Amino acid sequence: MAIEMVILVPLYVVSVCLVYYAYIAAARRRLLMLSLTIAGFLMVQFVAYKLFGPDSCCYYYETTHPECQPYEFPLKGESYDQMLQTYEKHRRLHADIEMFRTFEKDWSNVYRWHDYMTHPRWRWPYRPRRQ
Repeated sequence: MAIEMVILVPLYVVSVCLVYYAYIAAARRRLLMLSLTIAGFLMVQFVAYKLFGPDSCCYYYETTHPECQPYEFPLKGESYDQMLQTYEKHRRLHADIEMFRTFEKDWSNVYRWHDYMTHPRWRWPYRPRRQ
């Protein structure tokens, strides 16, 4: 998380600077400067979203049965649906199995806020990871 913050804070600063330059360009009616500033702002946001968005993480889950350790890693093609299939397969064998997420929300990363509010992975109960 510390490494993320070292990179995210300058990205936030660059974004604020680009918004300020866009305001100046609009006030001076310089359309080329305004359009380049907006394009730069959008590029910074797109790169930051790809680097720090919800698809850049690996999400580990734990169950009450230690042989079932589902996970999802969207960047590598392991989706939430595949994780659910793994869990359901083990649930058919063990009816009393429960699953917990072992990852917390990082509210300092604005690129994941939408995911926190909308994705079903955040509805699973949280429990710290076993050692």
